[in-house]
Amino acid sequence: MTIHRREFLRYSFTAAALAVSPFEIAPARPAQQSRRILIIGAGLAGLVAAHELLKGGHQVTVFEGQSRAGGRVYTLRDPFADGLYAEAGAARIPQEHDLTRSYAAEFGLKLVPFQPDQASQYTTEELKRQAGGAMGNAFWSDDTMVDLLSKSGGESPLRRYDKIDGGNDRLPAAFAAKVGDRIRYGASVIRIEQDGQGVRAIIQRGGSRETVSGDFMICAIPFTMLRGIDVSPVFSAVKRKAIEQLNYSAASRVYLQTASRYWVKSGKSGFQMSEQGEFIDATFGQAGDRGIMMLYALGDPARRIDHLKPDLRIQYGRTEAERIYPGMGMSFENGFSWCWDEVPWARGAFATYLPGQMVTLYPAGTQPEGRIYFAGEHLSSWPGWMQGALASGLRAARDVSNRA
Repeated sequence: MTIHRREFLRYSFTAAALAVSPFEIAPARPAQQSRRILIIGAGLAGLVAAHELLKGGHQVTVFEGQSRAGGRVYTLRDPFADGLYAEAGAARIPQEHDLTRSYAAEFGLKLVPFQPDQASQYTTEELKRQAGGAMGNAFWSDDTMVDLLSKSGGESPLRRYDKIDGGNDRLPAAFAAKVGDRIRYGASVIRIEQDGQGVRAIIQRGGSRETVSGDFMICAIPFTMLRGIDVSPVFSAVKRKAIEQLNYSAASRVYLQTASRYWVKSGKSGFQMSEQGEFIDATFGQAGDRGIMMLYALGDPARRIDHLKPDLRIQYGRTEAERIYPGMGMSFENGFSWCWDEVPWARGAFATYLPGQMVTLYPAGTQPEGRIYFAGEHLSSWPGWMQGALASGLRAARDVSNRA
């Protein structure tokens, strides 16, 4: 018996208790009264919330600790030659992610295939190797999805993906351009306060601190980062539990720039699962002769890479690539690595709900605390995807606007 993609997704989301509601992605309605909304985080969740709230007539201020927008949608360019690029974070857009696709269309961003159109399949064993139940970028430690496949004796067809031509960071860049100078870069929120009249964010910018007041707040940063922010009064016990206990996956990437895309000349696509992760031709569809072969690892394999020194990560990637694509040693030019566990403003790649947490932590995580609302891929029906960040940001924007 073969489980088709639609059935696989339906069973998967049911097993993970991920009920998709049309209200989750409804945009905010026009405001009857303009309110001051403070948003923490200029990732996709914060950006889409700001974008829609501005369209609804609200006043918005976004605080971003980094010097750029996008969060974990991050395209690397500087390490590579000839204008080539590769994704450090969100890399693919499934066909069914209409929300992501609609915003790309709104901003005039062209979508191109992520990989060659091939009828290859991921077997059940390959899914198991991807940290216990893999489904592209998003997966759960609960093996329910893989168990379904095992019991059926079938395989799951490889899903078709696209990417944004020129780099996926063009999507958050387009949002940021719309929000404009309402984004305060280099502004780290170190304390959150609220009372019956409003909310306050205490901001650290360089050596100075500033208090900014508003009517409502949307917290659109990972729970890994929220754990380090002082809150007064403290959140409810169930919210604190969700913030402290939500698990985040490790994800590491090793990039190997090559003089040519020699694997194509040998008849290989450049996309292959292995015991240690997934090999991806990051330059598929890009112009030029040089290539970037990327090793993408999740879970324990990712942590093993994370624990290596940078030069040893490259050596490890070269060795693994040589096994799958002989000739790496001759074509290799230079390498680079990215490990999300070591990034101080993320401390993890994406949320992975442990068994039972979808019915405990997820509901508590999505609920507002007084005047403070929460958004991010970790609080959506698509954890680990751009679609999830966008959907959760829209939900938070809608809820704030309706309350305002």
